[in-house]
Amino acid sequence: MDFIDKLRVFTAVADHQSFARASEALAMYRPRVTNAVTELEKEVGARLLHRTTRKTTLTREGTAFYDQARATLTAVGDARGFFDGGNAIPKGRVRADMSNSIARSTIIPRLHEFQAAYPEIDVVLGVSDQQVDLIAEGVDCVLRLGQQGNTSMVSRILSKVPRMVCASPAYLARHGTPRTVEELKTHKAVTYFYGRDQRVREWQYFVEGEAVALRLPAAVQVNDHEGYVSCALHGLGVAQLQEIGIREQLKAGTLVQILDTVDWGTMPLTLMYPARAHVPLQVRVFMDWTVSLFESAPAARPARGGAAPCR
Repeated sequence: MDFIDKLRVFTAVADHQSFARASEALAMYRPRVTNAVTELEKEVGARLLHRTTRKTTLTREGTAFYDQARATLTAVGDARGFFDGGNAIPKGRVRADMSNSIARSTIIPRLHEFQAAYPEIDVVLGVSDQQVDLIAEGVDCVLRLGQQGNTSMVSRILSKVPRMVCASPAYLARHGTPRTVEELKTHKAVTYFYGRDQRVREWQYFVEGEAVALRLPAAVQVNDHEGYVSCALHGLGVAQLQEIGIREQLKAGTLVQILDTVDWGTMPLTLMYPARAHVPLQVRVFMDWTVSLFESAPAARPARGGAAPCR
């Protein structure tokens, strides 16, 4: 087995986190898979995988080597298909990570279209509001709302998502509907915290383009989008939400927009991926497909009447 074949075996074991599952995926006898990885580790002079009876994971050296192995295999594939007139069939694994609101509102409802167009691409979808380490966790690309501080990634802003303040009809029936920002300050809020240091996401609005901080007493704090929306739906307080994550509730009228003449600003929706010379074909087509979804996504336009539904 040559070096390139050993790289394919190694990445398969890393992707499946199992020698047995990699053996099945490669249609290769298990001892041959084990020998290939052992020989590769000898050639590169480092232990690449932690082996246990339950799970196989990358070592620190293996994590760094994995990205290089994937890039090498992509380059080899590109070279072999150089004269194919662009007819190479995208196939392989794509590991994407995104926040719950983006996955539920946009990606998952249309994912069957991607699978129909690219049946040989295996999509591994991480859905979480928590930040991930792309390199350490083997993630190919991420979609995130809000400002992103990781400058080592290639970033592309896909859209600006409107923010709004909402509450349930039941909450407003009990506490009244605020007509000004000053009145809003007397209400309790559902607030969102994130990160290891549990930072609370600050509310703000804009006056003539200038951001103004808004602090409300917290009724409850959560760090998950579904929990955040659920708290608002169950009348625990008012909430500052992104339109993209509450479209189902907007159409149903189970959330009502408050102070729709106030400029609550927007949040950037950003696609990020590791900066590297070769992006695998299957990753490129998945990212292109993702971009196309947001380029064609219509704005939510629920009917108005009485208290205005979120839009």
